[in-house]
Amino acid sequence: ISADLESVSVLACSCLGLQVDDFVLQLIGLRYTDPDRTVSYPAFLCFMLKLDTMIREFQSMDQLGSGSVSLNYRQWLHMTMYN
Repeated sequence: ISADLESVSVLACSCLGLQVDDFVLQLIGLRYTDPDRTVSYPAFLCFMLKLDTMIREFQSMDQLGSGSVSLNYRQWLHMTMYN
């Protein structure tokens, strides 16, 4: 099962309450789409879980709600390698 990335991902992200703009869609497209610009169901689930986890992790680190966080090298590696 596969579908067009843009139409499905925007709808799914909206249903989960995740903000997705064109930049995020481009990043997702680079990582999770097949050559024909479709995304398989397993890849779709993977990127939805990854996106949700990364957003939650960022929000937990952004305690002031400023939209930015400061990470040292080890924190950045942990966040990107484990999430």
